[in-house]
Amino acid sequence: MAVFHQQEVDLILNPIMPKESISEFAYFTNPITMDAYTIMSGRESQEPGFFLYFKVLDTTIILLTSFPDPTEKYLLRANKTRLSIFLPLLTVIWILGIGLIMTTFQSLLVSKLTVRKARAFVDTMADFVRTDSTVGTAPTEIQLGDVLENSRIPVYEAAWEKIKGNLMPGRIVFASKTMERVQTGELCVFHGYVVLRNRLSDYYKKRGVCQFQLSEEHFFPFSLQMAMQKKTTHPIYENFNLAVTRLVDADLPGRSLKAALEVSNLCTSFSETKLKSLGLENIYGVLLMWAGGLLFGFVILIVEIMIKRFC
Repeated sequence: MAVFHQQEVDLILNPIMPKESISEFAYFTNPITMDAYTIMSGRESQEPGFFLYFKVLDTTIILLTSFPDPTEKYLLRANKTRLSIFLPLLTVIWILGIGLIMTTFQSLLVSKLTVRKARAFVDTMADFVRTDSTVGTAPTEIQLGDVLENSRIPVYEAAWEKIKGNLMPGRIVFASKTMERVQTGELCVFHGYVVLRNRLSDYYKKRGVCQFQLSEEHFFPFSLQMAMQKKTTHPIYENFNLAVTRLVDADLPGRSLKAALEVSNLCTSFSETKLKSLGLENIYGVLLMWAGGLLFGFVILIVEIMIKRFC
């Protein structure tokens, strides 16, 4: 209320009754509001229930604040001064201004409630290497180190350094408690696309609600140049073939059966539906307009007092 004209504040604290002719017109157009207005002024004693109908921004009240009693000390005074001529216009501008401010505030509030697409904690191998908040893990059965550690790809080798100390058996990796840590971004599981979809499908059937990010950035982390070296010893070829077999079984590239297990989409296709609170940084413009109105009103009041003193 402090942003309104001074007399509008007086409507709450110590209402000033307008001239008799305007009072009669106001009572004819809106008697309930006028009754509440007279109660606030202390001129009459009525039932307290009328306070429920009192509206400061009612059309009648706007009219009353535009044409108050000219004998009031610091508002439209009886003496003819240039500043007082513009005060009714100033009152109307302030009333319109507060409507604009509230509309702006409402627009900001609605914009903050818009549903937005969620962002993954980790979506690529490079994201995983850069982050310090997400720990990587993988089932020991797929022996991911054989294809990451010597892949000759720097980002994969760096990722393995962060993963190798957190390997767990598959039954633990896909246990409910571990999956909950994955859902909150604490853990990141490296495995084949089809296997992950199968596990997510089972998790959704048990829980009914889940939000996971299944990365579309597939990787095939081993050096293919090894297969072209004719002088490579037989044990190295055997290890290479075993690694390829594990990759195919785990479907790490994620290309062969990508469309399988569609129910897992209910776990991976989600949006951020939680309402975001409106922060102070989102309403700086509104606060600036509000502070400007208060400052301008204070300056007008001081000038009015000074003019009255020297008139």
